Amino acid sequence: METDNNEFAEGIFRDLQDLLNEIHAEQDVDLEKLQEILSHFPEVAREYYELLTEIEIAARRAVSRERMREIYPVITEALGRDGLGHGVMYRAKKHGASLEGVASFRSSVSLMARRRQLSRHFGPETFVTDKLRGEKFARNLGLPTALAYDEVFTAETLPIVPGTVIKPRGELGSRGVFILGEDSSIYDVQKSQYVGDEMQVREIISALVTGEPSEKLRGRGRVGRDEWIVERAIFDSQDESLPARDLKFFVFYGKVAAILEIMRFPEKKYCWWDAYGNQVKTGIYDEYDWVGEGVSEAEIAVASRVSSEIPGPFMRLDFLRGRDGLILGEFSGGVGEYHKFNTHWDHHLGELFLDAEGRLTSDLLTGKKFEDYSEFSDAHYRHYPAIHDQRYILSVKSDLLSAARDVEDFCRANAIRGYVSRFCAGQDELEIVARTGSRRLERLEKHFQELELAGNVAKVKKVPYYGAFPGQLLFQNSVR
Repeated sequence: METDNNEFAEGIFRDLQDLLNEIHAEQDVDLEKLQEILSHFPEVAREYYELLTEIEIAARRAVSRERMREIYPVITEALGRDGLGHGVMYRAKKHGASLEGVASFRSSVSLMARRRQLSRHFGPETFVTDKLRGEKFARNLGLPTALAYDEVFTAETLPIVPGTVIKPRGELGSRGVFILGEDSSIYDVQKSQYVGDEMQVREIISALVTGEPSEKLRGRGRVGRDEWIVERAIFDSQDESLPARDLKFFVFYGKVAAILEIMRFPEKKYCWWDAYGNQVKTGIYDEYDWVGEGVSEAEIAVASRVSSEIPGPFMRLDFLRGRDGLILGEFSGGVGEYHKFNTHWDHHLGELFLDAEGRLTSDLLTGKKFEDYSEFSDAHYRHYPAIHDQRYILSVKSDLLSAARDVEDFCRANAIRGYVSRFCAGQDELEIVARTGSRRLERLEKHFQELELAGNVAKVKKVPYYGAFPGQLLFQNSVR
């Protein structure tokens, strides 16, 4: 039986490897084949979970209660959030064993991303991750920031000024970030190299915006929007000829868990610190043996205070350490390569995430006011109308596919998010779910009336919708 399971799992791995080779060769993806291979994953996982559960039952009968208290954390960690059933969980708690192994930062971040998809405003913590709003919020808290202009530029209007840093407004990481030295040098942070002159920078930025294939875009990706901000260049506290070091604080509603210190010049170096000033290995950048300057208790206190003013369980605070101390660079709700944290740190950060959610909920229920946050967020959200989820069933007289395409085209043209939830050839009904403001829903319903008048639709029925919205922009299931 064990040999059969191993061969089955190895067969899935071989099929995935073959598919990967096909994608490289054909520059296309056979979606049906991918779905067929992945459909076997739950079967393998289920057998694995069942075997672990049987081991737990056998061990419980064979060893003492004290011994089981040591065994349960190993089993619950292996089962994880997906495999831990009620029986094992109940017995582990009854034995006084910790369920820490179930907590996972990887899972928490993934669920947080999905939660943002389900909400039009993507959660309260993401309000400050916009670089412009975030820096204004920080200044309201009394933090020095690097922002040079309180405005957003396009690629055409972007000023190239010595002593500044250019950043795309809505991007994470170093894509599109350039440091303009006082000596007119231009440093490409993403590529860790100098750029020739202003004209070359503008060509790269233009390529990042248009996404047109070119040598300048190779290995860079593209930016989502043509929106750019300009910050003051902050230089290192020890050597003002070098860009300042980055200090990225991983903070869970007032509790600092880890700090990533980065030196970007003359070569990139990384090191991690815990909240007690100890250098640690987290699974990310473990190949670097560099020992940085570390962080002070006062710097940790600043990060903790700022995080506690944001009504979200997790936030990464990115600071630069300059001659005058910490300068806020940006807030980040996402974490690159979070899946690479080792087991210990994945569980540790996952525990802190859950703890932060509990403390935040308690504070909200007892009436805590996030006044500095609300001052900015209320002004922002007033510009947006209330959002509604609405379901429609159209009885179609003409061709069903044509009607579905018509509705899809209208929603795309009017920036209405939605999806075709039922589309079956041979039936005369088309089911649409839309998410948008009241005015756009009125516009959509008026379009349905026009379809009725044209004789394409016999009847439009407006029905309640109680499901969770998928969160995609525009239509989930294209009918093209």
